[in-house]
Amino acid sequence: MSGHDLSPDEFAGLLAIDGTMGQRRPSTEIEIRLRSLGLVERNGLSRMPIRTRRGDDLVKQHTRARVAG
Repeated sequence: MSGHDLSPDEFAGLLAIDGTMGQRRPSTEIEIRLRSLGLVERNGLSRMPIRTRRGDDLVKQHTRARVAG
């Protein structure tokens, strides 16, 4: 999966899910889409979404590309 498969809003939603207490929750539609792609999952303790390894890898790939470019 490449970052091109996500709309800018979906990618912004993925970036916002950072595992901190102050994270911003994306819209329900975006969260469902990210979950169906395997990029986020529900955290059983707080019920807030968290990134899966696949989601983390996609964010890291994007971050590296911005730093290098």
